[in-house]
Amino acid sequence: MACILTSLEIIYLVGYIAETVKTDLANQQLKLQEVYYEELADNQLEIRKIRHDMNHHLSVIATLIEAGEYEKTQDYFNQLSSHGKVFCQNSLVNAVINSEYSKFQEQGIDIFLNIAIDQLLAIDDISLCAIFANTMDNALEAISGVPDPGNRTINLQARYQNGYFSYKISNTKQHDIQKNSEGLLTTKKNKKDHGYGLKTVAAIVEKYHGTLDISYGDEEFSVLILIGDG
Repeated sequence: MACILTSLEIIYLVGYIAETVKTDLANQQLKLQEVYYEELADNQLEIRKIRHDMNHHLSVIATLIEAGEYEKTQDYFNQLSSHGKVFCQNSLVNAVINSEYSKFQEQGIDIFLNIAIDQLLAIDDISLCAIFANTMDNALEAISGVPDPGNRTINLQARYQNGYFSYKISNTKQHDIQKNSEGLLTTKKNKKDHGYGLKTVAAIVEKYHGTLDISYGDEEFSVLILIGDG
């Protein structure tokens, strides 16, 4: 009997240690993401400072116009406008969205954004950034497998209204949805090493007692999140 109890205790201990290691790894990942997002925010703030300082160069622009150098003037304005977009007033989240948005632009992928979360206070910035970054990365990976560039589209809607944060991102896809050894969804052939982005998102939703709905058909994959203030 003592041997049986000892074996059960060992099994429990091994399971406890494994779960502790997973938790520690997840916490380390969140810390690394926090540093990454803060660096992105610093870059965006620096860009804003540069754009602000450009007001002092308006006299140069006026001189170019007076000299009839319209092409050079247009080039100058194009350079100013290419430094970043303002998707929301949260500088940290805006930096993440800009970073992800540039990835889609580089691959010629159409992404449609509708974001209104300026009054959102219920979710901490790091968790909010993790939701955007992980789901957008997941969408980019899935949509890259669509052979026809004309069918590569992503729709993202995020808003805070009536005490609820709602977030939905949907993308076209080509490959079948599969599960790795931990039941995590992935469209990649190497199932073992992928699907953890959605696991991070699921942990955040659970932390805030929200709901997460993942749905997919033959050609589309969607993630829907709903989190209330309470």
